[in-house]
Amino acid sequence: MKVPVSTVKELLTEDQLRSVTRRSDLQAWWQVICQWSFFAAIFAVVGIWTNPITVILGVVLLGGRHLGFGVIVHECGHR
Repeated sequence: MKVPVSTVKELLTEDQLRSVTRRSDLQAWWQVICQWSFFAAIFAVVGIWTNPITVILGVVLLGGRHLGFGVIVHECGHR
């Protein structure tokens, strides 16, 4: 069974689309601060409680935060 392809404008009303695509400098700064905070916290936890489990968990979590930074950079490219 083939699923029909829909555009965003078919799925959302104009008001919903406007609220989803609205820019906010405050929210952008909050996202950056959260990314750096999680990044620093992961390093702190691994530095304080160094053992194989925290190191492996830290590497996995840092990978996720690295992806988060990439998403922020990507979205900045879209303005």
